[in-house]
Amino acid sequence: MNTENSKENRQHISPSKHYSLYEGLIPQQFPYVSMHWHDEFEINFVYEGTGEFICNGVHYFLNAEEAVVLTPKKLHAIYPAKGSYCRYDTIVFSTNMLGLNENDRCVSEYILPLLAQKYDIFPVISSDKKELVTCLKEIFLYAKKNNACADMLLKSKLLQLIGLLCASDSLITNNPYVSAFKQFYPVIDYINLHYMEEITVEELAQKMNVSKSHFMKSFKKATGSSAIDYLISVRIRSACQALQETKLSISEIAFNCGFKNLSNFNRHFKNLTGYTPYQYRKSFPDAIYS
Repeated sequence: MNTENSKENRQHISPSKHYSLYEGLIPQQFPYVSMHWHDEFEINFVYEGTGEFICNGVHYFLNAEEAVVLTPKKLHAIYPAKGSYCRYDTIVFSTNMLGLNENDRCVSEYILPLLAQKYDIFPVISSDKKELVTCLKEIFLYAKKNNACADMLLKSKLLQLIGLLCASDSLITNNPYVSAFKQFYPVIDYINLHYMEEITVEELAQKMNVSKSHFMKSFKKATGSSAIDYLISVRIRSACQALQETKLSISEIAFNCGFKNLSNFNRHFKNLTGYTPYQYRKSFPDAIYS
C-alpha cells in the first residue's frame, strides 16, 4: 500500500517561500483538524480558549500563550476542548528554514539527527517558559508580515527556538516512538481512502497481520483514539465539508460518508462538532447551498 496517501496533500511551501501561516478557530471555523502527518515542521500557538492537541497518541490540553512544536512525520490532530473553543495560529515550515543546506556543526549535530528521528523534542511549550513564548510571538509576528526582510528575521527566530529547545530539558534522546507510529500509516491511508465504505476492526487488523485485540490496543496507543473513533471522525469531517460545499440533503451526505443510520450520524455529528448538521450548515451563510 502506498503510504503517501495518508500524507497531507496541501502544499505548504513554494520555491521562494518555505513556510505557510494559517489562522484557526475551532469549532466555529471548522470542527477539528483530523489526524495527519507531513514532511515539514509545524508550530501551533494558542491565543484564546483551550485546544486538545494529539501528538503521536498523547493528548495535550493547551491554553492561551501555550504551544506545540511538531517535528516532521509526526501524527497529529487538533480538537477543541469540550465546552470550549480554541483560537490559534499555525506555521508549517520547511527544513530549509533551519539552514539544512549549510555544512556546519549545528546542522550535523542537531538538525540532521532531529530529521532522522534519532531524538525528538518534547512538543509542549507552557506559558511559564517566558523566553520561549516571546520567541514564539516574534515568529508569528514576522510570518504575518509576509515579506522578504521579515523572512530573514523569521529564519533567525526559528533557529533560536530550536536552539533553546535543544539546550533545555525539552530534548528527548533515544526516541522510542518512531517505529510504533509508522506501522499505522498504511491503516490510516486505508481509512482515509475508504471511509465511505463499511470498515471493520477485523479488516484493519488483517492488514497488519495482527490479532484484533493487539490491533485495538496498539492503534489507540499510537493515535490517541480507537480505530472506530478515528473512522467516525474522518466521516464527520467529510460531512462537514459536504454541508458547506454542496446542496445535498443531510441524509444523502450521511449515506455518502458511510453512515447507514441517520440518527446515528446526527448523534456522532453533535458529539464531535457541538452542532446538529442543520445548525452547522446554517452557520456558513456564504457556502454554496445558501
